[in-house]
Amino acid sequence: MGNTRHFFNNLNEKYHFKWDLAASNDNAKCNNYFTRDDNSLEQNWGGLDGNLFVNPPYGRELKLWVKKQLKRI
Repeated sequence: MGNTRHFFNNLNEKYHFKWDLAASNDNAKCNNYFTRDDNSLEQNWGGLDGNLFVNPPYGRELKLWVKKQLKRI
């Protein structure tokens, strides 16, 4: 968990994230965040204000997160 926090802090110094798109109530890195119950993959990321941070869950669902991001490009 410390590595994730260090990784986030380094990026956040530059990008000033407003949203954590793959969080839980216990590990959210931003004041604004989506949990599993919010189903971030069903949310309109383009409608969110500010820079977005995402450290998606690994495993079979990872491809869904990549596909969602590619739609934004």
